[in-house]
Amino acid sequence: MKLWLLLAAALPAGVLTLGLAPYPEPSLAPDETFLSMPAIVSNATMGEEPKQVVALAPAAEQNPEVAKPDIRFPSLPVQGGVTTAARLDKDVLYVVTSDKHELLAWSFPDGLLSVTMETGPIRIRGKFIDGFGKTETRNFTAKYIMIVEAVGTGRTSLLVLPVGAKAQSDGIIKLIDANNGSAPKPEPDPGPKPKPDPEPTGALIDFPGLAVLVVYESSQLVRMSKGQLQALQGQVTRDYLKDHCYKEEGKHPAYRIYDKDVVLTNEKKQWRDAMARPRSSVPWIVISNPQRGGGFEGPLPDTFEAITALLKKYGGE
Repeated sequence: MKLWLLLAAALPAGVLTLGLAPYPEPSLAPDETFLSMPAIVSNATMGEEPKQVVALAPAAEQNPEVAKPDIRFPSLPVQGGVTTAARLDKDVLYVVTSDKHELLAWSFPDGLLSVTMETGPIRIRGKFIDGFGKTETRNFTAKYIMIVEAVGTGRTSLLVLPVGAKAQSDGIIKLIDANNGSAPKPEPDPGPKPKPDPEPTGALIDFPGLAVLVVYESSQLVRMSKGQLQALQGQVTRDYLKDHCYKEEGKHPAYRIYDKDVVLTNEKKQWRDAMARPRSSVPWIVISNPQRGGGFEGPLPDTFEAITALLKKYGGE
């Protein structure tokens, strides 16, 4: 279920991560939904980067006692009693704050928003989504501050959770129409037909270079360590995998992050076989590179540093 969610103070600026934070308004607007059973699926076989897909349950189906407002979102206009997706233009700031909870954020599909975590009190100068279209200076006194900006064009969903959330129903989804001034990317010219993947290699994941698979359980996401979430969702890890993994069809990095119950009917045989390998627990990682000693499979390490070291052991610097 093409992938992927940390500690606000520990993350570098610009890293988009699964965010943990409390709630906004006591009554949910139509653009807000409690999160239920997120899943990460791959569209790589359709010539795209893996996308994130989340199954949502209406807020009315959740326990109303769960929502306790502490997270503050921008106050946006309501038209006809309906709150629509917020349009976030280039160089405009969407600021979320909390006095008590560290914030984590996750957008899906990803690649359209950047998130910067700050510690308040802080003074910010810029154009704000709930402002009047002019540059202004605002003082934010909250301890935890999340600054969201558009880096692509298209509709995306921003999930915000509090660090230490006990259930995934603690999540709040905000719809955002990101618009950084660029048009959605057109389909590229396919050009010459790519060479087929080489013959089987006997590797843990049957590619001739670095390939990585992470398997998790969606109902246990909030139990994963901050280091695990940072590694899976942070831009540093994502960039490393894009740069170092074997390129399927000459263009798609060979890495996947899947819910353990995902159905892979249309996925490549290499990934179906890798998902079928025995696992004793989740989250679980399989790293394969026949060019650098074979690979590793086992429980996903708890810390970002340990996961990074393991990737570099088989993928290089």
